[in-house]
Amino acid sequence: MQKQILHLLLFPLILLSATLIAQPRYIQTNIGSNTAPIYVDREAGFLTKTIQAANSFPAGAATWQWFGRTYNIYSLQYEPAVDTAIWRCQLPNQSIVFNTAIAPALRQASAIRHSNRGGYAGKMPAVTAGKYYTFNIRGSSPAPLIGYRMAVLETDFSPVKLDTASLYVNSCRPAVATQYIINDTVSIKATFSNGPLHTGEYAYVAYS
Repeated sequence: MQKQILHLLLFPLILLSATLIAQPRYIQTNIGSNTAPIYVDREAGFLTKTIQAANSFPAGAATWQWFGRTYNIYSLQYEPAVDTAIWRCQLPNQSIVFNTAIAPALRQASAIRHSNRGGYAGKMPAVTAGKYYTFNIRGSSPAPLIGYRMAVLETDFSPVKLDTASLYVNSCRPAVATQYIINDTVSIKATFSNGPLHTGEYAYVAYS
């Protein structure tokens, strides 16, 4: 009888803990005029914030790290307090690469999840004053419990969001082009109505 009661008491606690998930909601970096954690925007399934560099930094002097906020999957709202989880490098003095999708990987420069403020702030390559740096992060494979996929995009101009997009998606199985399974090869083609991109312009496509 005691064993049955123990199970009844533990089950609500386990269920409650499963409803609270820490997710990145703030980016902190020293490149802008505000060095405090900045609340990021949600765009099409990922979190993003563009910051214009207030000063130039040599390689390794600029830093980044993501702070979490607990998300309640029942109320579909974030808890008011900043969570103790943080996403940053596992080892000191690790630098990312600009304009590259970075998957979470232990002992490499990536957004690894740490509890109780563990880990080390990630480093960046040389930063140029006046340029724009867009910090993106999203939860996806291969290891959401280890960390999140992220990227830092360096541009000469402030990025703009395209409200409408025309995409051509082609599967490796033409007979069922609208159906996909794991390990399918899929090609994505984006077309711009005003012609090809100009020198210095880049297009970044996020998909899931």
